[in-house]
Amino acid sequence: MFLIVEFILSIVFSLFVLSSCGEKDKGILKTETLTFTQKSEAAVCTISIDYPIAGPSILVKGLREYINERLGDNFRGDLSHGDSLINFYGELNIDTLTNEVKTFGVPNGGPLEYRASVNKLYETNKFITYQVSIYSYMGGAHGSTIMTARTFRKTDGRMFGLDMIKDRYNEQFTTAVKDGLKEYFKVKSDEDLKDDLLDVDFYTIPMPYCPPYLTKDGVTFIYQQYEIAPYSSGLPTFSISYYKATPFLINAVNEMVK
Repeated sequence: MFLIVEFILSIVFSLFVLSSCGEKDKGILKTETLTFTQKSEAAVCTISIDYPIAGPSILVKGLREYINERLGDNFRGDLSHGDSLINFYGELNIDTLTNEVKTFGVPNGGPLEYRASVNKLYETNKFITYQVSIYSYMGGAHGSTIMTARTFRKTDGRMFGLDMIKDRYNEQFTTAVKDGLKEYFKVKSDEDLKDDLLDVDFYTIPMPYCPPYLTKDGVTFIYQQYEIAPYSSGLPTFSISYYKATPFLINAVNEMVK
């Protein structure tokens, strides 16, 4: 009888361990870094992607679609084949640059360029944030950079954007945004901040083109070149700590960042 009881207990314990491991592994996303590089005297194209290869199926599917869309949404193949996707966009962009050079020649500023990266920026057991950076130089004084990011919930692949802020017209929220910009521009007064911005309504500073996203520093905001400030100001970026942002975040986000 003792042996039977011991045997049953060992089975129960094994099932408990397997169940615990399953819960622990739930939400783990596996990626591989894919790269494409092609250079010549006339054109340069480099692409780097942290491509999802395993994990919660709904999350993997959402991230793959997001990557494809951010790179142009022109790839119509099987998204489970990351190599096919990155080679498609690499060849597409190098052809575009090469044709541009054939038509207009190599600019004095050097070869035409397209550089893109789609990488994991921050990850917890509840969410993951991907960042997309695209730089292009098609001649002229300088190139241009577009940088965006989105946060995804691991359990169901939900993508969060501006909808994570539930009251963006709240005076306290507006103040928090201004304080973040003051920190970026290294100024202390409203008047000094106004001097650093382009023609925007200072009392209701617009939300950036890129929706807010979650990082280790809090809810992060990034403005594109020329969006609210001159090119020389770069991409104004700042974070509002989760402690300060709690009153402005929807419940779904507050649950993820506890």
